[in-house]
Amino acid sequence: MTALSEGSFCRDPLCPDTLVFSPQLHALLQHSSLTSTYALNTQDRSVCVAVSALRPLLFDNGDVLAVGSFSAVTVAHVAVAAADRSGRVLVCGADHTTSQIDEIQELLTQMDIKNVRVLSEAFSGLNEWDASVQRLKVIIVLPQCSSSALNDPVPTMHSEHGNWDLLPELCHSSVSRSKIHTMASQQARLLAHAVSFPKVQTVVYCTRSVYPEENEQLVKRVLDKTHTHPKLLPFRVNGPIFSDDSQSGDTTESKFFRLETSQFTNGCFIARLSRQVRERERERGGNMWRLMGK
Repeated sequence: MTALSEGSFCRDPLCPDTLVFSPQLHALLQHSSLTSTYALNTQDRSVCVAVSALRPLLFDNGDVLAVGSFSAVTVAHVAVAAADRSGRVLVCGADHTTSQIDEIQELLTQMDIKNVRVLSEAFSGLNEWDASVQRLKVIIVLPQCSSSALNDPVPTMHSEHGNWDLLPELCHSSVSRSKIHTMASQQARLLAHAVSFPKVQTVVYCTRSVYPEENEQLVKRVLDKTHTHPKLLPFRVNGPIFSDDSQSGDTTESKFFRLETSQFTNGCFIARLSRQVRERERERGGNMWRLMGK
């Protein structure tokens, strides 16, 4: 990626369905028939990496719920991944503005994507008894965050519906502790509710933040406070999180994945929370292993 010349592109080493273009080619592609017909879709790499981490965790005929703040392109990207396993994507309509829902539905129509269902409820109002979540196996949490891992926060905050109130502080390369605390509280509520669904086997949590308070500290704090029913397996942080055909480098050595910010790419943080497998269940073989999302 660092060696891309003016007219070149390459496959993303972390995302099998993603190409990385030089800045010059990227500008040209914005006005090409490839993008206008949705043969090629433009998205920030930090979001593509999150979808790539999600892909190998999906279940056949299982649903995935997208929670937080994200674009129509992100919904479409997750939907394409889910379609490969005959699954659906659920979106909580009450958590988004009318214009955002219209944007999602318009893009899905233009791309002929039919496996997305917009629920009328807010995520906080959903529970395990709702008929709409009976096939739910995976939740991806993409909360509003400090955007502190973005080189230039404006494009991604615009496309992914970020928090514009942070922009003055991001221009000075620092976000106040009070705002980080406020966002972390909101993020923790989303993650805590995500791990409360008994049929959910995996939760993927992703931010574009460099602050531990929004990332690993938050994940550990939520899990420490989560009370799991005695008949259910508890959630634990697990790795690796990428498919076998991605060049994930040394991600297997850490329970969390962090894409460092550089002049070539924006950064992000990803955690995969899966239900822990007890040793006696692990010995039963591959069927149980696959059932628990390993």
